[in-house]
Amino acid sequence: MGALSAILLIIFLIAFVSLDQILPLLHVLGIASTADAINLPNIAGMQLSISKAGLRVLLGGGAVFFQFIIIVTSMLDRIMDTLKAVVRPITILVPLIAFLFSAYQTLDPVIKSLLPTEITGASVDFAATVNQAEFSRNVILTFGTMVLYLLFSRIFRPESDEVKSLRAEIRRLKRRSG
Repeated sequence: MGALSAILLIIFLIAFVSLDQILPLLHVLGIASTADAINLPNIAGMQLSISKAGLRVLLGGGAVFFQFIIIVTSMLDRIMDTLKAVVRPITILVPLIAFLFSAYQTLDPVIKSLLPTEITGASVDFAATVNQAEFSRNVILTFGTMVLYLLFSRIFRPESDEVKSLRAEIRRLKRRSG
């Protein structure tokens, strides 16, 4: 299927790119062509005609179709591996950024309340900072994003070479015993 699609793709691409050079050759095949249209021979008593622009659309559409077929039949596994390689770090990075941001939101007022007034420029009471409702929400948000990050990093972490070799060994032994 892949070889046939590749051959048809090449034929469609050549015909698409060199349509103006191919039109004079159609007279040899008995197909009349004018500057704007191609008149096909009578087929079952019907006179068919197609414009150059319409033929160019058909040839271009055929080339795109066969490119799609080649992608689906031969390159889809590589595309999926690439997407997996890109998506995996992003799915770990987004919860990590959310966790770090929420940890900053939680710890920033606490650290400012513990620093001397000369550094912060304002006197902030530690007890008042910790007893605020916003601080409680930030603590819960930090805990939730931390758990989310830990879950995602555990689920999407890449396997080590040692684990891969052990799994291959288990599969080999199962085939040998079964």
